Amino acid sequence: MYAYAGIEAIASLPLLVDDRLLGCLTFTWATSTEFAAAAVELMTALAAQAAQAVDRVRLIDAERDQSATLQRSFLTRPARPTDVEIEVRYQPAAKHAQIGGDWYDAFVGPDGAQFIAVGDVVGHDMLAAAVMAQIR
Repeated sequence: MYAYAGIEAIASLPLLVDDRLLGCLTFTWATSTEFAAAAVELMTALAAQAAQAVDRVRLIDAERDQSATLQRSFLTRPARPTDVEIEVRYQPAAKHAQIGGDWYDAFVGPDGAQFIAVGDVVGHDMLAAAVMAQIR
């Protein structure tokens, strides 16, 4: 298979972070190659940097998913009065954060009056979400 693709030499290094294998980084050459110590050192350094970058992306994705779950838990379904239809949609302003101080609520008062409340605590982070939860 490698010969068919014109590959004569290959080096594959693990992407490791704290003994966790995240993948591998593979280098290929179209000509036969001897790996000098300096080349191995450079490839090893590149693999270490790539591993750190992959791990950071993984952590950011996990944090974004957790933030989105938390934000959804703050945004309850609105009341369903009989004579009006209320629909809600939350669209975060900051694509990367997925959380912030925006909130809404809809409810029916004791006398049957319908109320809609909308608010925004400035910010797109966990602190804004925590303040919003207290105010709401």
